[in-house]
Amino acid sequence: MPGTDHVAQIVDIDIKWKISMAVSSNDVRNVNEPIITMMLVTTDESGNKVNRSMEMTLAKFRELLGTLQQVHAQMEIAKLT
Repeated sequence: MPGTDHVAQIVDIDIKWKISMAVSSNDVRNVNEPIITMMLVTTDESGNKVNRSMEMTLAKFRELLGTLQQVHAQMEIAKLT
């Protein structure tokens, strides 16, 4: 419909992750910090698989985890009302 906002609905989601150690980068000679690599695999409304990958530090991963836990809690509350 023209003029209406459309929000894509994610039908299915799969999260794969691994942890590795970054020992150096282009910007820093000696990093020695754990790096989390996440691959999100979702299925859109048409049934097409959509892959999204991201890398983050352990601190950013913990921040993301905290946010996901808050979202989960809010979704649980919404189910009860």
